[in-house]
Amino acid sequence: MNQTNLLQFESKLEHGSQLKNLWEEFIPCINDGKVESREKAYILFSIALKISQLAKKQESLNELWLNLLSQGNFSLCQDLCEPINYRFTTISELVKSGRDTFEFEIEEVNSTNANLSNIAEAIHSIALSSFGKSPGASFFKTIITLPNTMCLLAREKETFIACAYGTYLEMPQINFFHLNFLGRKVEYPCVHIIKKLQGEVARIQTKFPDVQYLTLCVNAKNDHMMPIYKELGFEEIEYIKAGFKDEPTYFYAKKIAQNSGAKPPSYLEYKTAIEAQRKNYS
Repeated sequence: MNQTNLLQFESKLEHGSQLKNLWEEFIPCINDGKVESREKAYILFSIALKISQLAKKQESLNELWLNLLSQGNFSLCQDLCEPINYRFTTISELVKSGRDTFEFEIEEVNSTNANLSNIAEAIHSIALSSFGKSPGASFFKTIITLPNTMCLLAREKETFIACAYGTYLEMPQINFFHLNFLGRKVEYPCVHIIKKLQGEVARIQTKFPDVQYLTLCVNAKNDHMMPIYKELGFEEIEYIKAGFKDEPTYFYAKKIAQNSGAKPPSYLEYKTAIEAQRKNYS
């Protein structure tokens, strides 16, 4: 997705409340990853149609909207929401043609990288593509260079297509690495990237030799991701009704130090450790 077009489109929406409201409904719906019901498919198609109708009234806005529709996951809108022959399928399945065997490399980012600003911009773009929003390139530039953080980038040729970064947390009874962020360009199947990133555990252990567990939070709405994490060896530790960003959340952990007798951390222990670390860097 062209970041410039996206930002220009969003800036123009500030002057049109009706369009802005539609856009805010549209982004989470299409970034959710799959269409599970006829009702949801119809809603998604209807929102896109309303945006198209309103955008036509402004020539510059209409051009930006058409450009967005032709890129990334927006180009899937017609297939995803076909009003006559509904197809309830994941976005990754719709785009996997020609993507099943794509080759990409994983590289680690650290403070010695000469092009940190470009890398931060790339992660910002990935966040926009994956989640429809981003804390900004300056945030990522700071985060990825902290000594307790590890950032991995997936690259296909010259294009960064995915990013994962996490934080190493130490407590008296347990040391663990929490995966804070996993985003990817929506046209690349998520499962391939997650499985390859999972193979990079050795990098984490090299940088943080005392790590015992990997942990992550999964929004309860993303139930299609849970079987993937379980397949990769993660176990559900607990369900939190008002967890990450006050959303229903599952807390997962995977033991990677096989000689360790420590129990996995709880969600409360994770929250305690991350808050203590934030105070150290504030």
